[in-house]
Amino acid sequence: MSQTWISASKPTWTWMPAKRKAKPCSRTTASVSWKTWHNPALWRDAAGFAAACPAWHCGISVLAFSLNRDYSSTLSIAKNDREYHEHDRSTMSDYIIATASTSDLPRTWLDEHQVPFIAYGYTVGDRACEDDCREESRVAVYEGMRAGDRLKTSMINEFAYMDFFRSLLQSGLDVVFCDMSLEMSASYANSLVAAEKVRAEFPEQRLYVMDTRCISGGLGTLVVEMVRRKEQGASFDEVVAWAEQNKLNIAHRFTVDDLNYLKEGGRVSNASALLGTVLNIKPVLYVPDKGTLDVVSKVRGRKASLRAIRDGIVHDLSKVDPTGVEIHILHADCRKDAETIRDQVKAEYPQLGRITITSLGVVIGAHCGPGLLAVFYLCDGRYPE
Repeated sequence: MSQTWISASKPTWTWMPAKRKAKPCSRTTASVSWKTWHNPALWRDAAGFAAACPAWHCGISVLAFSLNRDYSSTLSIAKNDREYHEHDRSTMSDYIIATASTSDLPRTWLDEHQVPFIAYGYTVGDRACEDDCREESRVAVYEGMRAGDRLKTSMINEFAYMDFFRSLLQSGLDVVFCDMSLEMSASYANSLVAAEKVRAEFPEQRLYVMDTRCISGGLGTLVVEMVRRKEQGASFDEVVAWAEQNKLNIAHRFTVDDLNYLKEGGRVSNASALLGTVLNIKPVLYVPDKGTLDVVSKVRGRKASLRAIRDGIVHDLSKVDPTGVEIHILHADCRKDAETIRDQVKAEYPQLGRITITSLGVVIGAHCGPGLLAVFYLCDGRYPE
């Protein structure tokens, strides 16, 4: 993605790729294409310019405008029709927000809000399945795992992403796609390759593939907030800008009940898993800004790990106004523990918004096992405490 910036050192303005110096404009006309406009940081850098130019809200990504020395402005349509139509779409709330099954959002919510998703695959024995995001499918998976089933997950290949992106772009709308962190799955790299190829087939439209640095319900929280803003009338550019600016403010906190699943996934050694099982050690984990899964602490016993999750929530909420904050609790066949966390947090912060409880999706659950409990919410950063 090309970086962009704005220079205000002269009474005329010019938009240029980063790492190039600004040159004085010989004309009082500036324009920027939607390809450059993808950088959300540009919104912050150009705050002063927005106040000076009343045309800003129209989406100058695809318009040309004249900015006179007295800061009055004159709008003109960009030179070709293609750019005009891109502007026309970008200023409307008619575009597609898509995700993957790893957002762990309930199928009922995805269907209600018309959010298309691409399904990850997994196998149970010799049976191939797709993560359909349905609650009954998740319940069946965890019941099977407790009975001895072992799941293997598979990444999504480039060609599946291409088919998915094509099916969305054929609607004639722009698309923003959100999958889980690059650091957690090679699928994201495949989606980038696929997107680059598909863009060439649909030059009139935008396909924005975001590195969310989120996983599971954190990704789901990001998608929910993006869709909420879209439904309130925010444009494509506004939603992308908000998501890029806030994705690292989504807290992810986890605890697992059985270290053997982490051992099978290569996240702990055989010796650590054995010793931890004998000593009843329960790791408490979080997702830092880089999008990995890191250990915060190791405690003795399930009650202590749940208390650590609750303390982490209290720590995070102490840094913000908790009024209206929504908390999403996901669990892998441990609903009673999820309800305990909900009740404790609600008692401490009655001004909170919704606290939802849903089953964890299959992909993360396959690697962490039954008994995993995770919480996600929008605050002001990601803290290991």
